[in-house]
Amino acid sequence: MSVVRLCRHWLPKLLKANDSGRIINIASEAGWRPISDMICYSTTKTAVIGLSRGLAELTKGTTVTVNSALVGPTWTAGVAKFMERVASEAGQTVDE
Repeated sequence: MSVVRLCRHWLPKLLKANDSGRIINIASEAGWRPISDMICYSTTKTAVIGLSRGLAELTKGTTVTVNSALVGPTWTAGVAKFMERVASEAGQTVDE
């Protein structure tokens, strides 16, 4: 919800200022390719991508642009554990 709230707050101000502005929302690869073990996370990232696309269309022809950045995972202990489990279930190592 914070993405929606921030866009609601800043977009009218950027458009009213009639100056160039950028909104860059952080999404994830999971928004393109949902992860079955992370359905809620994937769904929220898909929503961020959809919101960004919609706002980009809305602001077409103005000095404001809206994009979403699809970032990959940040290697943490939790991600490592998840990757090990997925690899193990597939009968592979993480490196494979």
